[in-house]
Amino acid sequence: MHTRSALVATALLTAAIVAGNTAPAGADTTTCPGTYACVWKDASYRTSGNSLGYLKWARFISRFSAYRYNGTTDTVHDDASSAKNNGTSQDVYFFKDEYCRGAMFALSRGANDGDFNNGTPAGGFNDTLDSGAFGSFRSAC
Repeated sequence: MHTRSALVATALLTAAIVAGNTAPAGADTTTCPGTYACVWKDASYRTSGNSLGYLKWARFISRFSAYRYNGTTDTVHDDASSAKNNGTSQDVYFFKDEYCRGAMFALSRGANDGDFNNGTPAGGFNDTLDSGAFGSFRSAC
């Protein structure tokens, strides 16, 4: 009996430790793959509730209108509300116009913005982006 009680106690302790180390649902900041920049249609790194519904790029995208969010039929043109720079060394630039022109803002490596509607970045970028590029690829865009 004593051994059985010890086993039950050990099992309960192990379950508590595992549960305590598990991140709550939705706690992942973004699902943007390493070395990429990503945008999502909605705030909080989601597109229609899906964290994998992003547009990603490793160098630049001249025209967001030519792309759809991953796993959706939604075009990215003028329809992004959150972003992440998961690149390895450069700032990423987001532009209101195609071919990396017009008003823009930058996210440094590792930075993210979960809601363009909150006033950061300043300048009304919610649902207005049309292109993006990592720093060394801006002129190629």
